[in-house]
Amino acid sequence: MHRFRTDQRADGFSLLELFLSIMLVAVLLAIAIPAVTTAKAASQNARCVSNLKGLGVALRAYSADHRQTLMSHYTESVGDEVVPEDSITWVQRLMNHGYVGDPNLLVCPSHPPRKVSAAGQGNYFNFRRCYGMRVWRLPGQSFELTRKLSKPFSAIVEPSRFFLVGDSFWKNHGEQGYLVQPDPLDKNQFFHFRHRSRANFCFADGSVRGLTREEITTLALEQSDYNSGSRKFLCWPEEK
Repeated sequence: MHRFRTDQRADGFSLLELFLSIMLVAVLLAIAIPAVTTAKAASQNARCVSNLKGLGVALRAYSADHRQTLMSHYTESVGDEVVPEDSITWVQRLMNHGYVGDPNLLVCPSHPPRKVSAAGQGNYFNFRRCYGMRVWRLPGQSFELTRKLSKPFSAIVEPSRFFLVGDSFWKNHGEQGYLVQPDPLDKNQFFHFRHRSRANFCFADGSVRGLTREEITTLALEQSDYNSGSRKFLCWPEEK
């Protein structure tokens, strides 16, 4: 007959040990998840900044090939020249004419579109969902500058304070939009604070900076050559 020692422990975890193990795992996850989320956000912000720097280079290259003029967000036919339907937005022109090779350069990784058509193919509306290019208006005019009314880079008084493209958001479809303009009639075009309460912008001097809502309100986003009167750019999320 075998006798069991009364001080011998049974194999396995007790309920208390199991509970403590679960609590330990929960604490470790609570510490790790925010760190992973923060690292992911930082990585996405770095990629966004890199994308915008690349777009700044592409826009400069386009300007050098077109008599130092700024690219307009939209192109119309000039004289006998007919602009193909798949090249009328600034996004399509950069892609179709070789200034941008990778379409991922055109979209912010923190807010990618649900679907993007390839250059010259598919849905034109989907393809133009990307960073927003600013829309310029001449004083006293209600319509945007197209190629007929394009301006040279030299017309920009403060290149380091004059943004070309940046993080955008179109409220009506919840994605990026290919342009942003002051006081849009449909109230759907916004700057988008998606990088820890900042929106990234590529400026005319080639620099890229993330701006807070407060910094945007104090930044001279307009100048006399491209003045829009008292109109202001909209910011998302909207202030309550």
